[in-house]
Amino acid sequence: MEKKFIVDEVFSEEDFTIGGFPKSDFENCTFNHCDFSGMDFSDLHFIDCEFSSCDLSNVTIEKTAFRKIIFLDCKMLGLSFGNCHDLFLEFNFENCQLDFSSFDKLKMQSTVFKNCSLMETVFYASDLTTVCFQKCNLENAVFENCNLEKTDFSSAIGFSINPENNLMKKTRFSKKSLGGLLSKYDLDII
Repeated sequence: MEKKFIVDEVFSEEDFTIGGFPKSDFENCTFNHCDFSGMDFSDLHFIDCEFSSCDLSNVTIEKTAFRKIIFLDCKMLGLSFGNCHDLFLEFNFENCQLDFSSFDKLKMQSTVFKNCSLMETVFYASDLTTVCFQKCNLENAVFENCNLEKTDFSSAIGFSINPENNLMKKTRFSKKSLGGLLSKYDLDII
């Protein structure tokens, strides 16, 4: 079955878990208050789309293309972004819940995470150059073998990053959060 190409459509208050989601590629589409939880987005392409107040928890994103995507107020638990198509990958997140997700081996330069929960999220071998974690909760998040050059953690909370296992140059932190860089040493910082 050949995929359809859907352009300039608005989808509002749709529960795709009941009726299914069309195996289509989407350009300049908006998804408002839609439930995609547990759906399969494998091999789909989303270009210049916005997801607002949607539930995308546990969505399969194997070889899914996200190009110029905005996620606003979305619940996105347990997503494996490392499985998506990485060519021209570009997305930003605002007020999203991304707990238990993973961003493995991705080039995500200049991505913005604003007011997001990223608890127990894994960043492994990813290029996070100039990424901004503005007012994000990074409690128990893992950063391993990442490029964190010029990454902004200045308003992030709860992070614990081992500088010995990540490339860090001109990385931004607030003075009050420096303990997140020393946690591996089990120090009492007052």
